Amino acid sequence: MSVVSMPSETPRAAAPTSGGAMDRVVARKTLPLRAKVALGAAGAIALIGTAWYYMPSSNSQTLPADRIVVSTVSQGRFDDFLPLRARVTPLITVYLDAIEGGRVEEVLVEDGATVQKGQLLARLSNAELQLSVLARQTEVTQQLNSMRSQELALSQNRLTNNRAMLEADLDLKKVSVHFTLLDKDRTKKDDVIGRATHYHRADDMAAGIASGSFRALGMIVAPCSMKSLAEIATGVSSTLLTRAADVTLKERRPLVLMARETPFTLAHLRNMQAVTEMGAIVAPPVPAFYARPNTLDDMIDHTLGRVLDLFGPDAGTALRWGEHALPTLVRTPPTIDKEIA
Repeated sequence: MSVVSMPSETPRAAAPTSGGAMDRVVARKTLPLRAKVALGAAGAIALIGTAWYYMPSSNSQTLPADRIVVSTVSQGRFDDFLPLRARVTPLITVYLDAIEGGRVEEVLVEDGATVQKGQLLARLSNAELQLSVLARQTEVTQQLNSMRSQELALSQNRLTNNRAMLEADLDLKKVSVHFTLLDKDRTKKDDVIGRATHYHRADDMAAGIASGSFRALGMIVAPCSMKSLAEIATGVSSTLLTRAADVTLKERRPLVLMARETPFTLAHLRNMQAVTEMGAIVAPPVPAFYARPNTLDDMIDHTLGRVLDLFGPDAGTALRWGEHALPTLVRTPPTIDKEIA
């Protein structure tokens, strides 16, 4: 019996021709199991032996030839470091809780590192502690400011007391000078009163000169203050002086007012204009230097003579222009002290 294969449209791989009488099993030749085991054991032993041969032993060490130095052995100091395994325990351990210590911001030293006294180990931050410190600093600053304010107040009080003492001393000096002047003025006043024919107090409104029936050539107010001038200009008779001046004007008698204020304001000038329109004469005590006075009494006598001329009589104290030879003015050069210069 034979098998015939028919060719198909697609070529197929050629298959071996087989047949019932021609098929035969061919056994593959391999080594026995015992031989394989023996060969594996011999290879492992050879590998172990090679490794043991090339592996350095504990009694030897392999070094490169360029690192070997041959020198003579001499006696000297030999330093060797023995590594020790130990545990370092701090003498004092401080445990900080979260409230006191806060939180760790940065670790500056690692475990096992060598440190020195005073070296920072870690940086902590505590917001509550910082706020507490700021609050205490604020209290201290407020107390310092309060102390400074007290110091300033004490200084001001001291200055005020010193100023009060100086003012009291000045007032005392003024009072002493005033009393001295009063004594002198009282002597002068008594002298003037003693020379006068009649004397009336300023508040004596019942005096004879307060009436128009009192016969007089006129009236001179010397000196005439701006207050008296204003009262005369407005017809106010608050004192015997202004009442007598008002009577002099109404009786059409000469009234000379020796105004002593300078410079004049517009109110002063208007009051002068008013009394002039009413018939008074404003004659400020202006010294006449053309008379070349030598003393203050000469200027006063000349001024009084010119005022009395308004009433007619000649007092003989005024130098008339063209009638008397005027004294020659002699100018003496000022002496200058060499030490002061």
